[in-house]
Amino acid sequence: MTELFNEYLLNLDVPILNIESKVGLTGYIDFLQIQDLNENSIMKGIDCYDRRFIVFIAHLNFNDSDIIHTSFTTIFQRYQNNKRLWHSAGTFYNNEKLLIDTVGGMNIDQAQFIMNLLTEKEIDIDYDTACKLKIKIPSTTLPSTTIKIFIK
Repeated sequence: MTELFNEYLLNLDVPILNIESKVGLTGYIDFLQIQDLNENSIMKGIDCYDRRFIVFIAHLNFNDSDIIHTSFTTIFQRYQNNKRLWHSAGTFYNNEKLLIDTVGGMNIDQAQFIMNLLTEKEIDIDYDTACKLKIKIPSTTLPSTTIKIFIK
């Protein structure tokens, strides 16, 4: 599935974010910020190490409340020669909220979720599914919560 994610990303019709030779303090792609996307919600690119990435802004709404949480996430190919290992990154500098935690690498369910979100632009999930996918939700979220995740 994560190889399919690489194919999906290649074919995804979104603007290209040219980051040239920039890297963050950690040597990774954790320097991107919301304003780097200009007016776009989703962009993709290739970093100076020839690794693919996609960056997107997603919004979370809990139980149709008036409160919207905004997340900013970069999904990147961990190694240039490995199209199966993908990780998520937030923003090292501004503590932007990360949508999904992929410690150890993105799993099949997470890859499918990200592809569905980027394609459909809106997904409703329950609390248990959010926990299984390692969606970053506030600790005050109740197990009965329905979560709408969307991209504008």
